[in-house]
Amino acid sequence: MTVITIEVGDFRMLASVKVDEDALNIFCLDVKTGLCYKEQLPGNKFLPRIRKTNKRVYMPIAVVRWAITCTQPAEAKLSLADVYASEHESDSDIDETEQEIVQRTLLALKYYVGPEQTVLKWHWHLIPCTVDMVTNLSLNCIF
Repeated sequence: MTVITIEVGDFRMLASVKVDEDALNIFCLDVKTGLCYKEQLPGNKFLPRIRKTNKRVYMPIAVVRWAITCTQPAEAKLSLADVYASEHESDSDIDETEQEIVQRTLLALKYYVGPEQTVLKWHWHLIPCTVDMVTNLSLNCIF
């Protein structure tokens, strides 16, 4: 688990990120508003999300994991967005019209990685959580 600060202009979030083979987890606190968010993305949906947000560029999984846990994004934006909530997100035979659409808080991040400064986009689909959850997770990470 890594604790990072995402700072771009007036935007500031404190985030606790854990990336492993089974799942990607983020718990974050919007410092300005005091609101907390989280997402637990199953490991099998990691690659489909990379491909969906970076359609023109191939990005190795190790590079994406390193970027979202260890580097400062060049751009960050928090907004509401409709996303697909289907358990079959990675299945190409599932028609998008059959998938359930839900509203999530979208944390859109843009990184520049590698010697060529290739653009890497990453989106967290966040849901609200309690401050206690983030505090406990951060303390467990530190100690």
